[in-house]
Amino acid sequence: MTHLTDAAPPSSRSDHPHLRGHTVLAALRSPLLLDRLRQLTPLAIVLVIIWIAVARRSDDVLPIPFLALYAAVILSASAVGFRGGLIGGAVAGLFLTYATYAGFGPPGLDSGPRHVLFGTLLYLASGAFVGYRTDRRQRDLRILRRSAAVGLSDALAEGYLLLDAEGAVLDANQPFASMIGVPLDRIIGRHVTNTDLGLTYLNPDGTPADVRTLPLALAIATGQTQYDQLIAVRRLDGNVINVRLNIAPEAGADRPEYFVTTITDVTARVADERELARLNSELAARSQERQALVGPALT
Repeated sequence: MTHLTDAAPPSSRSDHPHLRGHTVLAALRSPLLLDRLRQLTPLAIVLVIIWIAVARRSDDVLPIPFLALYAAVILSASAVGFRGGLIGGAVAGLFLTYATYAGFGPPGLDSGPRHVLFGTLLYLASGAFVGYRTDRRQRDLRILRRSAAVGLSDALAEGYLLLDAEGAVLDANQPFASMIGVPLDRIIGRHVTNTDLGLTYLNPDGTPADVRTLPLALAIATGQTQYDQLIAVRRLDGNVINVRLNIAPEAGADRPEYFVTTITDVTARVADERELARLNSELAARSQERQALVGPALT
């Protein structure tokens, strides 16, 4: 009879070679890993500079070395964005200036400072332009990913808004349009924190509120999430609705480029709470009146 302590431990499923292979592939496809690799792309500029310097010391003839440096600047800008393109262009421009005046720069740039300045500006302008286009493309992709959720949110009772950093509506769903009584095609591109949509935001006493104090405006100004905020809105038809807002900025961004907002119509609930408070107040008043009448009779 074999004791349990003598038995060989069963092999873990993770020890299987096929499963290990899938684990490695999953790790390589991780968005976090890919993002970190993208952040290392500007090192290509440094590698090209090292390549040029090493080749110069060994008296090797390099084919189009400064064109390779230009390609590295474009690669950095395409991977990292405007900041990567601008920094890469500056580094490449400085090295180009040094290489030209040290006597091993491109033959076409050895005729004076104008040509050197032109080459440096070419690096800077190209890196900045490609980086700017990369940032815009990545921003549009993020917005499209967020907007893909709108199709699902149309089936919900909650309203949905996607706002840019200025408060303009990038996307919205039909429940929100129905809630405020404005056609959906008139909402896109308008600003929710001013009178573009014909909405009047109200204080608890019914007077018009300062739009700068609204939860939407505070979220945009501070970049901080606003949870469970209750506001009253007068629609174009004169009806007043009470809505509860949750506004979340773009995750992980120092300067959010968009804000995701959910809006819930709580008008009926607020009316019920007010009616309950009124009934409780009347009940308390009647109770005091009864005590006032019964008190003298007892004495």
